[in-house]
Amino acid sequence: MTRRRLDGLSPDDTDLGAAMAEITRLVRAGHSLASAVAEVDRTRPTRTLRRVMVAFDAGHTLHDSCSEALSTSDSDDGALVLTGLKFAALAGGDASAHLEAISLTLDERRRARDDRRAQAAAATASTRLLTWLPVGAVAWTASSPSSSRDVLFGSTIGWLCLIGGAALNLAGRVWIERVVGR
Repeated sequence: MTRRRLDGLSPDDTDLGAAMAEITRLVRAGHSLASAVAEVDRTRPTRTLRRVMVAFDAGHTLHDSCSEALSTSDSDDGALVLTGLKFAALAGGDASAHLEAISLTLDERRRARDDRRAQAAAATASTRLLTWLPVGAVAWTASSPSSSRDVLFGSTIGWLCLIGGAALNLAGRVWIERVVGR
């Protein structure tokens, strides 16, 4: 087997859940854990599995390869996979149920991340609408020949309402951006 390198072109871990599901399927089909990890790294590479295989190809055991990769893991999902693979390599036997649980956990985490992104996008869209709607209402009022325009722009209470509304609008926008940015 050729030695693999980690470089700037290494894949990321976005497909880690699917990779774990494939490792589980291969283990259930009778492959050893090491051969399943190697096969999935070849066909569906992820940054985490690539780190394991670099150490494995250098002659380390799968357990030691996972330990080495765990020391440089930069994601919670990667750490979960490496810990699970490390445990499965150490314990031996049929680890497919444990691997499947990890795969399901990764899928659930991905769905939760996707839901958070969708909710953040909805909050951002609502913020944009609620920011520009009052601006449009003020512009419409300013362009209409009516007594409400005279009150809004010709009196102290009107100017206080405009300034207060603008301040609340800006504060709401800043607040939502902070909440969504978390």
